[in-house]
Amino acid sequence: MIHVKALGIKIPMVAVVLLIIFSGISTYSFWNTIILSLLVVAVSYIAGDLFILKMTNNTIATLSDFGVVLLMVWLAAIPVFGAGVPFGLAFISAVFIAAGEWGFHKYVNRVVLPDIYNPYPS
Repeated sequence: MIHVKALGIKIPMVAVVLLIIFSGISTYSFWNTIILSLLVVAVSYIAGDLFILKMTNNTIATLSDFGVVLLMVWLAAIPVFGAGVPFGLAFISAVFIAAGEWGFHKYVNRVVLPDIYNPYPS
């Protein structure tokens, strides 16, 4: 259940950023943008939030999320949209999402990670 709550925060955060950037500047499809958002969330939640954040700290995890989002939006958009996303749009998206990730990691450190590794605190 704790992952559902965390994803309930992360999915809208990523989706809103991508929808604003892609619909405000470009003409990418709403549903394709939602699909791309879900792909970005899946990869960054597992790799950045559950693995890298646990092993390192917020700064390293935020920088890794920036890289993951940048590459996912830039390269994974090709099969999703049928065309590439300009690097500038991918970079701007990654900057805004990484800024949100900084705060999200504080939540994950406080609520999600202790629950995973110590489900029955004393």
